[in-house]
Amino acid sequence: MYRLFIITSAVLLLFAVSCVEAPQAVEVSCSEMTFAVTGDAETKGLVTGTALVDAATGNRPLVISSYLTPQSGTPGNYFVGETFTKAADGYWHHDPALYWPMEGRLDILTYSVSTPFQEADVTWGPASAASSVRLVVDESRTQDDVLYGSAWRDGFGATTSLSMKHSQAWIDVRVKKASGVTKVVKVISVVLKDTYIGGDLTIENNYGVPRAEWNFRRFTARDVVVDDLSGVYGAALNTTERSVGMLVPVQEQKAIVVTYTVDGVQKTAERALPHTSWLAGQQYVYSFVFNPS
Repeated sequence: MYRLFIITSAVLLLFAVSCVEAPQAVEVSCSEMTFAVTGDAETKGLVTGTALVDAATGNRPLVISSYLTPQSGTPGNYFVGETFTKAADGYWHHDPALYWPMEGRLDILTYSVSTPFQEADVTWGPASAASSVRLVVDESRTQDDVLYGSAWRDGFGATTSLSMKHSQAWIDVRVKKASGVTKVVKVISVVLKDTYIGGDLTIENNYGVPRAEWNFRRFTARDVVVDDLSGVYGAALNTTERSVGMLVPVQEQKAIVVTYTVDGVQKTAERALPHTSWLAGQQYVYSFVFNPS
């Protein structure tokens, strides 16, 4: 006999990115277009804290497109798919420098990933590059937060704020042995049943309040082994909690299957998950405590 306990919780993830005022002119001093990350609170997941930093790769870049509607003249893309990186002053810069236009409305759309997308996997809006972008998020990005944001500004001298949002849910499965258990317990695998780990992600500017939508028509749901970056699988458990985890697109939850051994005898436990969707920007913690008799 054995007892298996499962606990679920969700933690909201938030980011904020502020834009430093940067007017452009001919006769006056120009200020460079830069961005700064200013998170209001600690977050949980792969990208944490108040800075746009990935633990594995360091400071993340911002990839930005903008569309200018001038007070006079023809509107059009100001720039498309340009990369801003963090400099020693703590701000994200473009090389060479880009500058804010003095007049008119500037719409901005951005995303951030640790590993750059291939050019063929990024499609900006055809009429306005700042209106939307479609990203092909393949199955290799289970450890790469895909963040996005949008904003707009009118006229000279305005300060622009840009809030970054998460597009995936963080699945965090934690395992340990109950206190007093002397038998050897090992987790062989943790599987998410019938789950998409890749998809087409479309991000819309939505007048500075961005929204994202996943589409899986070109992808296949399957039983997926949760990433193990810490050597949990096959190692004997103790009373210290250890975890495996990965990012998944927004989709309906199905079930978790844990395969484990007790003194070398293999067992399997399947637990159905709530019939709701995993939501973007939330961390789902599933805790399994093994207490075989």
